Amino acid sequence: MSTRLVSGPREPLVAAALIPTGASVLLLAGAMATYTGGLWSDPSSPGYDVLRNDLCDLSRPVGHDGRSNALGAGARDRTPGRPSRCRAT
Repeated sequence: MSTRLVSGPREPLVAAALIPTGASVLLLAGAMATYTGGLWSDPSSPGYDVLRNDLCDLSRPVGHDGRSNALGAGARDRTPGRPSRCRAT
């Protein structure tokens, strides 16, 4: 009996799905760790709060606390003609 989770012809498909998913999780964790801070309702709160911040807050060029969030903003989708899904504050 094989101990491999997936084997056979589907193995490349599983790897093709897991690699981008893992990369996305790592990038999201990095953006959360480097977010300067603030909520729209409490700009003085420190860092990123999973329960109170929006994911869009991670892509803001300036955090709600007024400090630069250049690292997170660098990952923002800037496709021409594509509207932002984040609410304006």
